[in-house]
Amino acid sequence: MENSVELLGLKSQELNERLMDTKMRLVLIQRSGQEMDGNTSNDEEEEFINALKNEMPEVFENMETTVALLKEADILVNDVKKTLNIQKYNDLKHKINIATENVDESENLVVKLEKEIIEWNALKKLQRRDNELDEIQLLCSGFVEDLGSEKYNTEIELEKNKEKQEENRD
Repeated sequence: MENSVELLGLKSQELNERLMDTKMRLVLIQRSGQEMDGNTSNDEEEEFINALKNEMPEVFENMETTVALLKEADILVNDVKKTLNIQKYNDLKHKINIATENVDESENLVVKLEKEIIEWNALKKLQRRDNELDEIQLLCSGFVEDLGSEKYNTEIELEKNKEKQEENRD
């Protein structure tokens, strides 16, 4: 039983590390979704972005629940090592099994979401958008310069016309 408890303790640590890695990857996915918001090419991508916005808080909440479950398991590991209580041991195994299922689900979700984002080639879309925005900014700057020049020329012509009108009145 002592070896089994030790293995469950190691399993808990491993699950915690996997969960933290998964959480980090989900944060990156969420950021990508935020960057892609408003830059989708089709309805399917728009639905994906909306699903991310709506469902990610619940996903992160579930992960925090699993973190708490693993903390409880770590406490139980120490308790079972001291007491060798069978009921607590069974409770520990149950918590580790639930945590394992939760971590597996989270990892599967990450793989699915990463594939979806990779299929979009989101980085290429964002780079194209940035290039288009740079081009628009350049065109707008040129337009503003042209307007300034036209305004200056118009003011000169207006002044000449006023002078001619004054001459013609005299």
